[in-house]
This record gives sequence, structure tokens and C-alpha cells, in this order.
Amino acid sequence: MFKPDVQDQPVFFQKYIDLVHLKQVHDIEKKYFPNIIDFWASIPPEKYFYKYAPEKWRTVDILRHLIDCHRVFMYRLLRIVRLDAQNLTSFNQDIFAQTVATSPINYTECLNELSSLFKADACFLKALHENDLHKLGHYSNGTSLKANSLLHIMIGHCIHHQNIYQERYL
Repeated sequence: MFKPDVQDQPVFFQKYIDLVHLKQVHDIEKKYFPNIIDFWASIPPEKYFYKYAPEKWRTVDILRHLIDCHRVFMYRLLRIVRLDAQNLTSFNQDIFAQTVATSPINYTECLNELSSLFKADACFLKALHENDLHKLGHYSNGTSLKANSLLHIMIGHCIHHQNIYQERYL
């Protein structure tokens, strides 16, 4: 598996890609997915609803954000590898977060949901072929995104939030 080139995705995503060192797609299921779940499972219950500043997200909100983003990233990946010619759409994470903030959230259920997503997605990822990683999706603003880049972004996004959590919440 190759490290994405800078021109393979919008520049905004480079910070996520830089956090990931994939040798093969198999690494996602065997290394990254378990490490992500283990990290969030290690958070003590007294931290589930903690936030370090009034305007920041609670731990459970971060977990919900990871779930929402993962779903979006996997949907984009599906569209890219299936050669859907429609432009990829963006989403507003702040609107998603506002919606989540108004509903009750159970941390353990969120963790189970993320784990279940990862298990289902591992099946999809196993079915990818090397040539799928070179396929390209397009946004309406003219930028493009390779499937390989999206895999790195998806994992790097989780690592990014783990790093922030370790710095600011623990």
C-alpha cells in the first residue's frame, strides 16, 4: 500500500494522512481498528461526560463524532471504488454535533457501535483490490480524493482525536 501524494486529496486532510503508516489495507483491521477501540475503551467512566472547557465536546461527543465521520468516510469510499460519477458531498460536523448534544448518549453503546462499524467495514476492506486504491472521487469545488487517501484520512482522523484527547482531557 502506498502513502498518498499531497495532490491526491484536498490539502486540509494532509494532517490526518501524516499520522498513518499503512503497509497494506489489512493493517487497518489488524492494527488500527483494535488500537482505536482499545484507546476509547480505556477511558474511565468519570470522564465520559467530561469536557475541558465549556465550548468543547464531552468525551462521549467525541466518540459520537468519530462514528459519524467514519460512516461518512466509508460512504465516500464506497462511492469512489464503485465509480459513482456524482460529486462527493461535504457535511457540517458542527450541525451533526449540535444534533447529538440534544439527545441522550450512552458511552458504552457508542463504543459498541464503533466496534461494530469497524467489524463490518473490515469485510468491505478485505474485498478491495489494489487497483481500487487508485480510483478517484471528485468534490463539487473541483478537488479530488483517491480511495487510498481516504483510507489514510479515516484512520488519521481517529488518531488525531486520540492525540487531542490525551493532551487536553487526560
